[in-house]
Amino acid sequence: MQHEFEKHIQLQLTICDQLEQIADTLPHNLDNQACLNIARSVYTTIKNAHKFEEDKLFPFLLENTPSNQTCESLERLCSEHWEDEIYAYDVQDALINFVTTPDEANPEALGYMLRGFFEGVRRHIAFEREQILPIVKSTQEQIGKLQ
Repeated sequence: MQHEFEKHIQLQLTICDQLEQIADTLPHNLDNQACLNIARSVYTTIKNAHKFEEDKLFPFLLENTPSNQTCESLERLCSEHWEDEIYAYDVQDALINFVTTPDEANPEALGYMLRGFFEGVRRHIAFEREQILPIVKSTQEQIGKLQ
């Protein structure tokens, strides 16, 4: 469980780094093909991470750590997932539009949008690393001792 969780975290952070690189290069020196590749993967990466958390990780935690604080944290994360997925879809569309219709593009607005997205995702991941990952590690250790 822990390793798959960490894998999804790393994939999301990689997307954030790639989006930051795009934001830093706007409006010039943008690799259109790389931009399109990132656009194609941003929503899927975020959605897959959230699906893992909501379908596997959160039920595991709820079953094995009956804490009100854990429940509240997971509810918070679920609502953030919904917002991040909508934002990821918008980022995907904005990147594709920027590459396909450069004459209509607003690089300042796109940069602002990208920064808002990846900063929010990084905050979300920081919370998961500080609050959820230690619970996952501890729970897996406890289960291992019982077996």
